[in-house]
Amino acid sequence: MVKPVEGRVTAGFSQARPLRAVVKTHPHGAIDIGAPVGTPIVAPENGSLYYFKAVRGEENVRWHEVRWLNGVFEFQNYFYDMFGSVIILVGSKSGLWHVFTHSYWNQLYNNGVVPKENMVYQEQREDARFPIFCYHNLESPVKVYRGVQIGAVGNAGYSTGAHVHIEVHNGRYQRHKDRLNPEEVYGY
Repeated sequence: MVKPVEGRVTAGFSQARPLRAVVKTHPHGAIDIGAPVGTPIVAPENGSLYYFKAVRGEENVRWHEVRWLNGVFEFQNYFYDMFGSVIILVGSKSGLWHVFTHSYWNQLYNNGVVPKENMVYQEQREDARFPIFCYHNLESPVKVYRGVQIGAVGNAGYSTGAHVHIEVHNGRYQRHKDRLNPEEVYGY
C-alpha cells in the first residue's frame, strides 16, 4: 500500500465528532488529511474504482436510487451531501474499500480523472460546496494501478478547510463496525 495523499493528519480515527444539528457525538471512523486544494489523491493499491456524487435538492429528501453491481449502493443514505464527491477503490487483492471524500466534482470531471462515459452530469462552478445531482455509473468501475492519480483534494460539502476524508472498510459496509484505521493501513 502507498499513502493516498501527502499531507498531515488533522483529525484522527477515534476522535469524537459532533453530528450536525444534533447534540451528540460519534467516533470519526476515518482520518482527515489536510492538504492544499488540487493535491493529488492516488490509488493506494490496484483495484476497481468507482466515483459517486449525488446531492439531495432539499433537506430530508432521499437520493434517487443508484444501482451498485446488481444491488442497491450500500452507502446510499450514509454519505448525504456533506462529503462532496465520493471516490471508492475496491482493492483487487485486499478486498478493502478505500473511501475518499470532499473533492470538487468538476475537479475530477473536467481534468479527465473521471471517465465521461455513462455519466449523468450537470455543470457547476469548480468550487461549488454543494453541487447538484450528478453521478458516475457505479456498474462501470475503472481498473486502476497503485500510485495512479484518482482524485484531488477539495473543500466540498460540510468542510472546514481543504482536506480529504479517508475511510477504510474491511469488506461490505456495516455502519461504523467494519472500519480499519487508515493511519495503520497506510502508515501515516
